[in-house]
Amino acid sequence: MGVLESSTDALAASNGSQVGYSSKNTDSESTVSSEVEPRGTWGGKIEFLLSCVGYAVGLGNVWRFPYLAYRNGGGAFLIPYLIMLLICGVPLFFMELAFGQFASLGPITMWRAVPLFKGVGWGMIVVSFMVGIYYNVIISWTLYYFFASMTSQLPWELCNEWWNTALCANIRGKTENSNETILHNFTGPSNINSYLKTGLNSSYTDDHWITNISHIGSQMADYGVQCLSKMVEGESGVEEMTSECNISQYPISDLWHFNVKLVSPSEEYWDRRVLRRSESINETGSVQWDLALCLLLAWIVIFLCLIKGVKSSGKVVYFTATFPYIVLTILLIRGCLLEGASDGIKFYVTPQWDRLSDAKVWKDAATQIFYSLGVGFGGLQVMSSYNKFNNNCLLDAVSVSFINCCTSVYAGFAIFSVIGFVAYRTGVDVQDAATSGPGLAFVAYPEGISQMPVAPLWAILFFFMLFTLGLDSQFAMMEAVISGLVDEFPVLASGSFRFAKYKYAKIPKKICFTGGLCLFMFIVGLPMSTNAGVYWFQLLDWYSASHCLLVIVFFELVGLVYVYGWRQFISDIELMVGQKSLGYWMYFIVCWLVLSPAGILFILVFASYDYEAVSYNGVEYPAWAESLGWLVALSSMLMIPLWACVVYCQKSNHFEYIKMGITSEPNWGPALEENRENTKYETKPDSEMVHMPSNGNGAANVDNTHL
Repeated sequence: MGVLESSTDALAASNGSQVGYSSKNTDSESTVSSEVEPRGTWGGKIEFLLSCVGYAVGLGNVWRFPYLAYRNGGGAFLIPYLIMLLICGVPLFFMELAFGQFASLGPITMWRAVPLFKGVGWGMIVVSFMVGIYYNVIISWTLYYFFASMTSQLPWELCNEWWNTALCANIRGKTENSNETILHNFTGPSNINSYLKTGLNSSYTDDHWITNISHIGSQMADYGVQCLSKMVEGESGVEEMTSECNISQYPISDLWHFNVKLVSPSEEYWDRRVLRRSESINETGSVQWDLALCLLLAWIVIFLCLIKGVKSSGKVVYFTATFPYIVLTILLIRGCLLEGASDGIKFYVTPQWDRLSDAKVWKDAATQIFYSLGVGFGGLQVMSSYNKFNNNCLLDAVSVSFINCCTSVYAGFAIFSVIGFVAYRTGVDVQDAATSGPGLAFVAYPEGISQMPVAPLWAILFFFMLFTLGLDSQFAMMEAVISGLVDEFPVLASGSFRFAKYKYAKIPKKICFTGGLCLFMFIVGLPMSTNAGVYWFQLLDWYSASHCLLVIVFFELVGLVYVYGWRQFISDIELMVGQKSLGYWMYFIVCWLVLSPAGILFILVFASYDYEAVSYNGVEYPAWAESLGWLVALSSMLMIPLWACVVYCQKSNHFEYIKMGITSEPNWGPALEENRENTKYETKPDSEMVHMPSNGNGAANVDNTHL
């Protein structure tokens, strides 16, 4: 997954110049040159496979699949999951790998095959750009926790910090003679008035607040809790009732009698220390500079890993793609040795066969397969474009798809062993302790880790694992954006900037472009480091890759299978992997023509029917924020009709428009002339192809200039 490393400058080509030229300004201190560098290729087969595995196996495998599995029937969920993998996952994964490998181009320029559908490629770029902005915010959160874990005692272990409230409860465990879960000695703020408001109906009047608080205080006294109620002057100058209660050594189950919802130290650390969350998206607050610096560090790491293209990122994945499996195995072994771990695992795998009749279970299975494999982002096409032309991409697609599936199941055991431990220690059911998304990664799992011996060690391993999981996925999404734009506009990365004062100093333009893009995305993501940052994060996560990704992949299927033609596409694939019988491809043909489009439409229709407005922890968003979210979603989907309009405006009548839109461009086909011999692509005019020798790895030394 590397930055496209070379291209022929359009200006040089139009002037009939040789490969490489320089544009000098005598009044300037710098020179711009455009020597063509060899196009990046994978250093070996293993680099490509590890990059694909790292891209497909991301944070969703750890924090979403286990939650979906237990919510949708435990072990029974594997049946619809595997069926959807065969119907949608493997066929779409193979389709994108084959398309990218055949063209050796990015997600925009490869649509020379069917120019009318070039908007699909632009839509992929927009989706990857949007997701890349907030995905790196998640990586910055893992860095924050990683650094915070480097201490003798985890900061979310106790309730004695400035960010803790009166409702913070530190769990100690079960008593020796009973199953009651009790609390550690409580220390922290005593004013619970403002925090009780968040747990009650917000429509209550101030009188109701006082009544309820007084009633709670009296109930606590009935249960043997020492409470002191008094009137104090509030922030608005109006007197308010406060209750100071000593809840140390008190059974949690009894607190439920009077509806007091205690909060774990890890939840308050996440909400009140890390995020310092405001009341709504309208209250932006200020930039939290510790989060902003972590975000900056995350972007610097991404830039450094991509600076040399596949030469650098291909080496990084040797560590980032394998390290999570080592940590998952360590955490699984450690988790299985904890009290209550068996309850969590049993809850995770016990099948509930009656759930298979629920359509929502099948929708969740299809959705998880669809998003987990990463189709529709453009990353798969870009990674496969750096392969040898005759690479067996079919075997790659099947292998990576099933590795991704098995990793999700494997991660579930590591996660639910700790969730079972948390449920045991807190005295709640496993289903009440389980959650998904950031709530699992930054609240539930850290809570379990904090109660283990040598807790900082396990925390460091866990958050560094999340960091490496996020890096691989971010690499591919950034590659989709960078390579897609560079392939379409070669001038962005051809040549270098030279400085007259320093004879040998030069900066390749591709590095400047990559650095500029990373800097721009960092600036755009800064609002997610404010007090309202998590609301902006949720907004982008909710809309940037939901319905729009389904629409993009649906039209990708239509363009390739129905317009370009499945027969021609199969013929192109056979140029790479060898001639096969029609029966050999029958599974993919049926899936591409019928089953995969039907599966996508099923998810799309069900998701539209089951649509809910964006919210975060029960906080609803204002109308302007929801409208903004839909604009984000439409920004990628509208690329498809907009590009069709561009093609239409180039022709004067409908017949020419349709003919031009569905006919492949003359320079469409394999990148290397040697791969065109004895094929229909051999007749391509010399003027429309840049003939360059192979670099020895079966890939072209230069990218096809968009003429």
